[in-house]
Amino acid sequence: MLHASVTEIDETSLVAKLLRSPLWRSDLVTIYGIPEDVVAFPQVSLRGLGTEGDVDILLHSPTEPEVTTAIQVKRVKAGESAFQLGGRPGKLNGLEEGVSQTNALADLRFSQVYLYVFVVVDSRQNHAENPSCYGATPELKSVIQQCLSRCQVSLQPSAGLYQREFIQWEDQAPLTVGGYNGHLHRIATRIQQSPGVTEWVQRFVA
Repeated sequence: MLHASVTEIDETSLVAKLLRSPLWRSDLVTIYGIPEDVVAFPQVSLRGLGTEGDVDILLHSPTEPEVTTAIQVKRVKAGESAFQLGGRPGKLNGLEEGVSQTNALADLRFSQVYLYVFVVVDSRQNHAENPSCYGATPELKSVIQQCLSRCQVSLQPSAGLYQREFIQWEDQAPLTVGGYNGHLHRIATRIQQSPGVTEWVQRFVA
């Protein structure tokens, strides 16, 4: 293959690439309940709130600072080996960590919290051998959906779950030619944001 695999883009780099693109950014922030004027900040440390870790995407509304959306991102990847007999997607174990991190954000009382699961699929070799197959096989999709169903059960009731697929089926640069699908499994419930979180966000953006 002449081009790099979409599965080789690490989580931090993938988030940065998507937020730099007006088209991709729009896909990530135009969910019902998120204010239209939000500014997106990647990789924001939570140290100022007296805890460890970070928010993968922080969405701040200048006109509604009390409606801050905090998003944790996890990748699931299906590269060439996943298409071999008995293969499984990679990074599935990270979803459990993503649930814990998202629940921790809900405990801090951000107005809205989401777990975004980015499913990155490199099906170039499989497509070359089976031209009618463009993305993950039904077996791989089933494994992923089972894991997402367990995530939904484990997430706090107010937390949302959004799945986005990035499929590279031709030997072109990642995030160019391919298939891109989104599915909102559960919309986040807006709660009254903690005053401490609002003050922290305002200090950060200042």
